[in-house]
Amino acid sequence: MSVLIRNCLVFLCCLIWPAAALANCADFRTIERDALQGYDIATVQTGLRAALENDNVNLKDGLLGSVTRNALAQLCQRIPRAGSGADVAETLDLATDYGDLSKALPEWRSLVLDQPLVSRLATSNSQTGLALHLAAGPAVAAATLTDARQPQTCDALGSLGSVPEAAQTALDLLAGPERGYAIADICRTFPDTGTSENFLNAMTRLGEMDLQLPEAIDDLASDQFGAWLSLAPGDRLPRLLGSPPAVLALLQEYQVTKNTPSPIEDTPSAPPRPASCEVSPADSSTRFFAFSQSNLDALTEPVDLQAAFAAVEDLRFASAAQLWAALEAQLAPILDQCSLDQIEALVLEPETLGLAFLIDEEGTKSLSFQDALQDVMPVVEPFIGRIAPDEERLISGLTAAVSEAVTTSVQAEVELAATTLAAAAEPVQPLFDTLPEGVPEFERPPLPETIGVTDATDLALANTIVNEAFRDALERSNYLPATQPEILKGDVRRILRPVAQAQIDTAVAAKMAQIEPVIQSTWMLTPWLRARILAVPDIGVTLSDPSGVDLATRMRSLVGLEYPNAGLFRAALDTVPPAPGTKPGDPALSPQLIEAAKTLAQREVADVFRDRSYGPLAAPDCGCVPVRPPTAEVYGFYPFWFAPLADPPAPAEGAEAPAQTLELVDFSLISRIAFYGMEMAFANPEGDEDTRNLRLLHEDRWIEARRDFVNSAHRHRARVDVAIDLRGWSDWTAQEIDTATTEMARQLRAFERVPTRSFADIRAALPTFFDPTSPDGITLIFESYPGKTLSQLNVQNVVDIVKGVHAKLPQPERQLINVAVDFDMVDEPGAQPVLSDLSDLLLTGRTLDQRRAEGIEEGQLSLREQRETEIVHKILIFLERPTTETKKSLRARMDRSTFRGKERSEILRSIIPVLPPGGHEFEFQRQQANETRDEETLRFSQFIDDVIYFEDNFSGIGFWPLPRLGGSEFSAIREAIALDWNQPRLPAHLGGLEASIGDVCTWACPNRAYVTFAAAALFALVLLLTARSFYSGAIHQLAFRFGAVWIGMGAVIVMLFVLNVCDHEAIWPGILMLWLVAILALIIGYNFVQRIKNGPKP
Repeated sequence: MSVLIRNCLVFLCCLIWPAAALANCADFRTIERDALQGYDIATVQTGLRAALENDNVNLKDGLLGSVTRNALAQLCQRIPRAGSGADVAETLDLATDYGDLSKALPEWRSLVLDQPLVSRLATSNSQTGLALHLAAGPAVAAATLTDARQPQTCDALGSLGSVPEAAQTALDLLAGPERGYAIADICRTFPDTGTSENFLNAMTRLGEMDLQLPEAIDDLASDQFGAWLSLAPGDRLPRLLGSPPAVLALLQEYQVTKNTPSPIEDTPSAPPRPASCEVSPADSSTRFFAFSQSNLDALTEPVDLQAAFAAVEDLRFASAAQLWAALEAQLAPILDQCSLDQIEALVLEPETLGLAFLIDEEGTKSLSFQDALQDVMPVVEPFIGRIAPDEERLISGLTAAVSEAVTTSVQAEVELAATTLAAAAEPVQPLFDTLPEGVPEFERPPLPETIGVTDATDLALANTIVNEAFRDALERSNYLPATQPEILKGDVRRILRPVAQAQIDTAVAAKMAQIEPVIQSTWMLTPWLRARILAVPDIGVTLSDPSGVDLATRMRSLVGLEYPNAGLFRAALDTVPPAPGTKPGDPALSPQLIEAAKTLAQREVADVFRDRSYGPLAAPDCGCVPVRPPTAEVYGFYPFWFAPLADPPAPAEGAEAPAQTLELVDFSLISRIAFYGMEMAFANPEGDEDTRNLRLLHEDRWIEARRDFVNSAHRHRARVDVAIDLRGWSDWTAQEIDTATTEMARQLRAFERVPTRSFADIRAALPTFFDPTSPDGITLIFESYPGKTLSQLNVQNVVDIVKGVHAKLPQPERQLINVAVDFDMVDEPGAQPVLSDLSDLLLTGRTLDQRRAEGIEEGQLSLREQRETEIVHKILIFLERPTTETKKSLRARMDRSTFRGKERSEILRSIIPVLPPGGHEFEFQRQQANETRDEETLRFSQFIDDVIYFEDNFSGIGFWPLPRLGGSEFSAIREAIALDWNQPRLPAHLGGLEASIGDVCTWACPNRAYVTFAAAALFALVLLLTARSFYSGAIHQLAFRFGAVWIGMGAVIVMLFVLNVCDHEAIWPGILMLWLVAILALIIGYNFVQRIKNGPKP
């Protein structure tokens, strides 16, 4: 019953409302120019043109002509208004508001319907106040659409003595922690209105609306209202910019529906966001953050999907998977993984948005040869190319079209029968009843002539009507005489109506039975799928909020940044300078921008458990690690995913396989390299001590890389570490610590130098024949270690883990332990001590109290004693941005620690700050107040300052990951470090030969084993010739007269000189060279004496 009542009410409304609207708005047809007194006709016409999108020239003539009157009537009918005001006055007010807005901003209609603005309304209306600003009048709306902000116009409001009551109502409702409480503060949250008077007018307008409709301001500022507006922006947004009665009518519609379900039927709930769109709260060695130029472009530049859509919109596919494959190929180059995953979910979800139903073109054309369908083909053929989301809708549309065509044909026959019968009707005399007896007969009044059906009529019907059912029905019927032919026609229509309907139903069913087989389904880019793709957040829309102004310039210093965890990247985002006009205390980036940047930058390494292909890591012609001071270590982390897959997956059909190459290392920059990617973590973190299973992940990647990794580094005089992330280390039990330390120490075992006796393996072993075959140390990365005092259990775990690994080192005399941490610097005060709780690890392996008790507080131990007792060699600290502050904070906190004198110096000289390999070009050094430097000279200035500071205060610099050869900042980084840290090979007075000897050393140092073998073989030959020369004149002549010995000795000395100069770690070549020079001098002297004393030999 309720459904019936509701339908009846709807029917009545449909009948009554248009009539009422026409009646109320009909006055415009007759109004005269006097009705416009007080209104500017030009402004009214401007508003009419914009509101009705009618550019008629007669709406520009400044006259109240028929076109203007009709336009006013249309506007009156089109835009509902609340209240009981006069239609003429309210419509003129509405047109005037639109006219004022058009004068201030002619393109307001396109701007307000722009997709980015609609998206902001749908997602963040309560934060931006967008709907509230748009409804506050033409001045505020125009400023909102142009994002005009000049807060200085609000300063004058602070001195106002009083404000209108309605304006005060709005101010009271808007006051709060977010907008402030003072009138000037509230004003600053609105766009620039030009003058303080305009702002008060806007407040008065809003206040009057709230007085007339309670909760009007609250609704305008709510997210629900913004979402409701976005459901029908073409109708609702122009009304929102209208006069107060128009806005109130819009709000009344919203208030009716805001507590009921959405009027949009079958609207699916938003699918859960894919994992790629969420920033994982848990860190992992294979999850990191890398902010690229494409990420910045995704934040700042709108994405144009039209070209991608155009490439697939005419294609048909057999399945949703094939449709997604085609879309992915077009979208992958321009969208991030988060957006791609959301679109994939839309294409493959059960809603079948990409499924379309249509009629086959060839099959439809073949139907035209069937006689039974000739009459309906003109209405069926237009369906070629049309698509429907389901088969029922397509069949319904076809049935309606066919039914209309059949009905037209049958009704034509009905009309022919009616016309024939009426035309063939003949005049007949009227029949009267017989008068009863005794009733006098009166004079009959004049009557109209009557016509009726006669035999001639029946004959005419029989000759004209070919439809037998129609003839039979007409022949069986009786007709009363009629005064008009139309009456007879009506009788025919009434008689034939059920017969015609039966024929129509039968014919439509028969024809649809022949048409339905040509209906087919296909997968394609349907309009509804396209719309849902464009509705995915941030697709095709520039992130726009007050903090997004000039984002490309403000965030350019982040391009190239790479960090191993979210905390470091989040700190880097906090260093982005604020947008112009940002109020003090407001964040430089909104939470939405921060989350978008984090999502874009998050990376997850694919195929982490698949084998990878390693080889020699050294870059061509990089030479060996140069001579540097002890405080100038350059540490680089080499992630295992820098190596390509050994068996990459086959590319999609028709696509090219992406290039995969091994990332090479420039050892003229990196002096210590760490293999990164292994982590010690619980397999089941939620389990208890018996089931959580602490294990080492990605050990297989190290086993694959070990030989090439160690040999490549040692050949170029670099040191090799194995870096292992320790997850959840503070919860490890003593048994787990013992198991973990054993497993980690096992990774430092040596490998067999020559695994087989094959020529290839022997040749591969020669360049590093004199170098060790095991890593030089291990770097333990303690996740979430805060650097300040922890509970005793946590500190003891750190101590036990490090000492456990140290006790199990395979070669403790040469293998070292480094510790890496990433504690916060930005949010910690400089007075907070750092690393004090690890003093017994950082100071030669004994506790601080023990050292002081033994009277060696200043750390005066011999080098041998230090090496014997040293546990932690280097402390790597992942340094947050801004480094200009955090490096000084680290130094200041060390001064507040418990370390004293040389102890503090010892710790400082073991610290290596770790930076990203990019993002330095536009990180400018802070300038002095009176200093002015252009941008070109400021590039890399902060990095250069960091390099100098690190050498002066710490022990070098680290990079996670190490700088790539193809990186845009690689050359600048290498140049900055070489300029300040690299030392010459030759004395100053031989500086002119530095470049030449450098070229020689670039080849000689990595090939020093070959040079050594050659020098040894040549030296042995010289000794043999010398020894045999005493017994053979021919050999003596060859050795001394022809100079073979002298040449050989000279060559040996040259090779030893090259080894001594180029290999700064080698000691023996210089010593042996001096001995050979001395021996050569003795031989020459001895021969000279013998020649004088005995004469030449026979």
